[in-house]
Amino acid sequence: MNDSRSPERSEQTTGRDWMEEQFLPIIQQLELTTLQREFLRHRWLDQVRWAEGKAGTAQRWYRVLRLTTIVGGVLIPALIGLDLTEPASEYLRWAIFCVGLVVAFAASIEGFFHYGDRWPHYRRTAELLKSEGWQFFQLSGQYEAVTTHAAAYAAFAAQTEAIVQRDIEVFFTAVVPGQEKERPDAAPVVPAQAARQP
Repeated sequence: MNDSRSPERSEQTTGRDWMEEQFLPIIQQLELTTLQREFLRHRWLDQVRWAEGKAGTAQRWYRVLRLTTIVGGVLIPALIGLDLTEPASEYLRWAIFCVGLVVAFAASIEGFFHYGDRWPHYRRTAELLKSEGWQFFQLSGQYEAVTTHAAAYAAFAAQTEAIVQRDIEVFFTAVVPGQEKERPDAAPVVPAQAARQP
């Protein structure tokens, strides 16, 4: 039996579609104001989708670049070890040169973009946001003392913003220190005290 909401349908639906199919019906059933549901969709769910997408893209690039480096690194000594006569040796020299360039480019690109650091970072953020969402939906974890989603909403929104803020801080201090800011769409965190002032 093929469940249309299963992640295995990746060839037919995107991860974004799958998450919307999974989370939007739940969000619609919560006893929240329309505005709170909109915030859930446009802040929490959007951040989950963003982190999921970034994790997948970074992981794919990391694997492609690392495999290119590994395979090329193995090929170069093997090609050097071949003892070919002219004119084949001229082609061999060019092949070694080209493989060496590809390996150098792959290693440089991975080193510059830090895909090996990025994908676990984004995966962690996505999983933290999803876990927080599931706890909120089920009124479990830190929300178990609350009896309604409306009463738990403020704590959930604050926790979501704390996760996003931590994601930004870790990204710029540990993942890519010294590089330009990548997330211009991330909302700045405004202290509660400043937000209340007229």
